[in-house]
Amino acid sequence: MKLNKEMQGEQPGGKGKVSAVRSRKFKYGALATVITILFIVAVIVINMIASVLGDRYPLKVDLTHEQMFQMTQESIDFLQGVDKDVNITVLASESEFSSINTYYMQAATLIKQYGQYSNRITVDFVDTAQNPGILNKYDTTTEKLTAGSILVESGDRHVVVDTADLFNIEDSYIKSSKAEQAMTAAVLNVTSEDQVQISILVGYEEGDYTGFASLLKNNNYNVVEQNIVSDQEIDPNSQFAIIYAPTRDYTEEAIQKLNDFMSNNERYGKSVLLVGSSNQAKLPNIASFLEQWNIAMDGSLAAELNTNYLFQASYLYNFCDYGEEAYTEKLPNTKIPVAMPYSNRIEVLNTDM
Repeated sequence: MKLNKEMQGEQPGGKGKVSAVRSRKFKYGALATVITILFIVAVIVINMIASVLGDRYPLKVDLTHEQMFQMTQESIDFLQGVDKDVNITVLASESEFSSINTYYMQAATLIKQYGQYSNRITVDFVDTAQNPGILNKYDTTTEKLTAGSILVESGDRHVVVDTADLFNIEDSYIKSSKAEQAMTAAVLNVTSEDQVQISILVGYEEGDYTGFASLLKNNNYNVVEQNIVSDQEIDPNSQFAIIYAPTRDYTEEAIQKLNDFMSNNERYGKSVLLVGSSNQAKLPNIASFLEQWNIAMDGSLAAELNTNYLFQASYLYNFCDYGEEAYTEKLPNTKIPVAMPYSNRIEVLNTDM
């Protein structure tokens, strides 16, 4: 009887077959629906996990020819050794900052990697239109926060990276990015235990030193400006004092301040860097100061006769080699030429000192 019932169910047009087919369709249809739902849920969960991980870890692959969105290994190694809490705040929303152009998008991508490669660094984008009070956090006569700038903080130390510091700009156009150098230098600046202070001396109609000062700051120097006319002394906390292309000669009072700085209460160990200018006037007092410290400078210009070292065939705009290994032992690339345009000739008076 059982066999007969099964055979009846197999007869063409039998009700048993219709019921069985419908049952299979329902079963497989329901299974497909469940699989689809599970797949959608899985995709959502994966996207959620990827989003969370992507904010914290560098999961993206840079396929650009020059790896312009990828941080160098040197910076990665440095960041993984940071042992202080650092807050990086971009004073703009991420969408606004990234949408300006490709260079800004690359900078935003790179800045976020600082928080991904170090668990001691946090990165935030703050819309100043919705949070205008943040612009007043460090509002002083010499420092002001502006929309788009980047604030790097650690403890009681901070550095403001302007957007102009992120790029190499020529004729008001961005030519290339230096965002990694600027940001890594800023993190180093606020976390370094040993930071050398430099005083740039003003008061005698000096040349424009803003680019030079920016270069020093980006390489972890604490740069302070001092007026050698009105200040009582050159800050003894400074290791270097820089005289940047003055167009007027120093007075005897200013020269005495230089000598006091150099002697350092007979402990010495200080340095003065004089940046000359090809069109500066005679500076007899400064020249006399240099002679006291064993250097003579007669104002003549050094000309290069080897055509392999000339730039645009100019004998006064030349490149030079490093003379001693002491200058190159800490350089990552010693093949980059050193430009020495319109150099003044100097003479060491006593080589036995």
